[in-house]
Amino acid sequence: MLCSAAAVPATAPAAGQDPAAPGAETLYRLDEADGTQLAQARYCDLPPAGMSRLADALRQAARERALAANVTFDAAAHDAAMRAGFDDFRKLMAAFEAQSRIQDLAQRQAHYREQCAEVRAGIEILIGPLAKQDTKG
Repeated sequence: MLCSAAAVPATAPAAGQDPAAPGAETLYRLDEADGTQLAQARYCDLPPAGMSRLADALRQAARERALAANVTFDAAAHDAAMRAGFDDFRKLMAAFEAQSRIQDLAQRQAHYREQCAEVRAGIEILIGPLAKQDTKG
């Protein structure tokens, strides 16, 4: 009973909108997540060509999400949400770096390599294999 109640949307979808389509808040959060992914790629030293491919793929994915939700894609709103996600990640990493200064350098570098391998794997799922020059570190 609780499971079926949770599946019912809190508000009725707009006319012509798929009831399963994400709402404006969800689309914003997904756009923010795009910015976080772009920030992670930058943190992991993805070169400009890879960053450009990733940004293009993220924008295309956002367009497709908007189309699926039956709303007009707003490039400026997408960019603003991405910037917010990017900035939030940078602040988080600055706090992490400040805290981790007490850790062993070798331990931090191993953690960086592990995290960046995961980030690169996610990027390759989205945009395909990275060229050798796109895989620093």
